[in-house]
Amino acid sequence: MSTTTIVVIVVVAVLVLALVALLASKAATRRREHRRQEAQRLRQQAVRHDEPIAAERSRVENLRDEADVLRAEADQAEHRVAEAERDLALEEARQEDRLREADRIDPGRAHRA
Repeated sequence: MSTTTIVVIVVVAVLVLALVALLASKAATRRREHRRQEAQRLRQQAVRHDEPIAAERSRVENLRDEADVLRAEADQAEHRVAEAERDLALEEARQEDRLREADRIDPGRAHRA
């Protein structure tokens, strides 16, 4: 092989390698651009969903506040029930005391509770 042939082969090989590198670079650029466009599309979708998410978050907070109020009301009702039960037990005890006193005064008519 002559020197000219070797030089031509080397030049052609370098050109082929440069062409392959150029094509690979363009393909990588296209892939990056495609990924950027896909990311932008996803961001736009996310932004479109911001308002419904904010509305749902507000609804959840309102429900939580309502539940807090209902829990407080239920606690108050439980306290009122406990107080009423104490009052009832006291009245029942007083009634029993009155019946016992009546039985003590008039043993012939003993009340059976």
